[in-house]
Amino acid sequence: MRYCLAILLLLLCCPAAMARHRHHKTSDKTAPPAPAPEPVPYDRSDRIARFESWVVVRPEGALDVTEEITVYNRNGNDQITHGILRNFPTKYVNEQKLFQNTTFELKEVLLNGTPVRYMQEGTFGRNGYTLKIGDPLRLLDTGFSTYTIRYHTQHQVKFLKDYDELAWNVTGNGWAFYIDSAICHMVIAGSDSAYSSACYTGPQGYNTGLCRFSGQRDTILFHSTQALKPGEGLTVATSWEKGIIAPPTAAQRWWWLLKNNIGALGMPLLWLVILCYNLFKWWRHGRDLRPGTIIVQYGPPEGFSPAALGYIYFQRMRNRLLAAAITDLALRNAYRIEVRRTGMVFKENEYIFRPASQDFIPAGYEDFREEARELMGTIVSKGTYNETLDGLKKQVRQKLDAAYEGRTSRNKTAYFIRNARFLLFGYFLSVLLFIPLMILVLADADLNFWPLVPLVGGFILCILTQMIFARLMPNYTPEGRALMDKIEGYRRYLKTVDENRLNLTNPPEKTIDLFEKNLAFAIALDCDIEWGRKFEQVIKTAIQQGATHPGLFYGNSFASGNAFSASSFISGFSGAISSASTPPSSSSGGGSSFGGGSSGSGGGGGGGGGW
Repeated sequence: MRYCLAILLLLLCCPAAMARHRHHKTSDKTAPPAPAPEPVPYDRSDRIARFESWVVVRPEGALDVTEEITVYNRNGNDQITHGILRNFPTKYVNEQKLFQNTTFELKEVLLNGTPVRYMQEGTFGRNGYTLKIGDPLRLLDTGFSTYTIRYHTQHQVKFLKDYDELAWNVTGNGWAFYIDSAICHMVIAGSDSAYSSACYTGPQGYNTGLCRFSGQRDTILFHSTQALKPGEGLTVATSWEKGIIAPPTAAQRWWWLLKNNIGALGMPLLWLVILCYNLFKWWRHGRDLRPGTIIVQYGPPEGFSPAALGYIYFQRMRNRLLAAAITDLALRNAYRIEVRRTGMVFKENEYIFRPASQDFIPAGYEDFREEARELMGTIVSKGTYNETLDGLKKQVRQKLDAAYEGRTSRNKTAYFIRNARFLLFGYFLSVLLFIPLMILVLADADLNFWPLVPLVGGFILCILTQMIFARLMPNYTPEGRALMDKIEGYRRYLKTVDENRLNLTNPPEKTIDLFEKNLAFAIALDCDIEWGRKFEQVIKTAIQQGATHPGLFYGNSFASGNAFSASSFISGFSGAISSASTPPSSSSGGGSSFGGGSSGSGGGGGGGGGW
């Protein structure tokens, strides 16, 4: 009976089994398995599959960084052939437009856990360093390879008032590859927890926000949530309470500022050195003796020509001294000066040197008569260069330099000491340092051109300081100081139009002879305008009466009835001599960085590529 039941059950199950077998065979023929999903486009090209970084903030503020960069090399036909390039910038510009540089000290470079050949490049004018990792004689294997880079860097932490912070560009924004995943582990040694943290992704200066972070005690984990395209990067930032990281001293900060910005700050600092040096030398050698009692003098000190008194008074050659010497010779009948008005609309005076009609009057001083003989027949007009006048000025200067100036205090016959040797130090250093500092600044001008402003400004200050002290450094000898007291008394008489203000006793009568006797000295001592005003009415009356002295000027400007101003006429003649004797080429004379943060900010950064 039991056997019968078993046979019956077997017969009932066979049709169902056969049916299932037939159904499976039919499905295999009509519905083959679905193919694997197609990879995303950049999966078929060279790329960074994983960029993982460990940043350890040490108690002294330095960073120990380890980067593991896992790259995918398809077959060497794309961007990666022998290895990768990794760039590390070290020059940054702060809010004051000055460089705030960091350091880079490479510790180790590995490929798949073993040492690999590399070359570290860092040349003048480049921002930071470039690691060229790989063997030029060997192709990188196809597939995944992991590069490990360990380095040490300083001056990355920002010390604020209430807390300290670090902004770190993990990957850099200069990669030419896709980065599938970017991760950063930031460790602040000794910190229980961070105050605040942030992360940014995207191109330089942007923030797409495709990143997340989480923290546990002294470690914050940052990671991207989406692949980064070429030119995009991951930047992270975190802050912590003060006292965990030792801040630099004030002396260290100033030293780093100077070291990083020597091109910009070198010339302003040199200006301070030159200023202090010049003040010291002026105090010891350039100060004048105290003046004595100044007594008004009705005439010039005897034995000195007008040019000589002006040279001693101003302690240098001036164009008006040449005009004074020429006027002095004309007043003593070395020649006559004809005045001729020219021009159709804008009238100007021409001065023509003619032979004198009277005998020459000698003087008891050096009058430069021999040197001035070549002026005969010369025409002088304002604004037109006259080579003869320029040659005469040089001869006059040479004689005055030899007679009255001393280069050092050893010259016992000089009336003043130039002390020019003390200025050589400033001129030498200014030019010597300006050229190399300019080269330094121009080398980084593509990163920051603002250092050119303090560099050029400091150089200008140095030169201006030298020019000022060139006027201050000369000092009078005892003989020169005594003569200066007499010159000052004489100038008071020449410059004061209202003689009642001087309480003079028995002043000389105002006559044409008195005017002409002192005119050349008034021009030399820069009192010609005031001296001419004193005699305006006297000269006008003399012209109307036809009684003017013919030895100095004659011509249609002195015709009877013409309006005449002695001060303006003298000024015009002196100005014409000055301009005509000057060659055309000459001239006379912080908060937190979190606010508004973006990808690419902070330290670190750089990027890389393949080679």
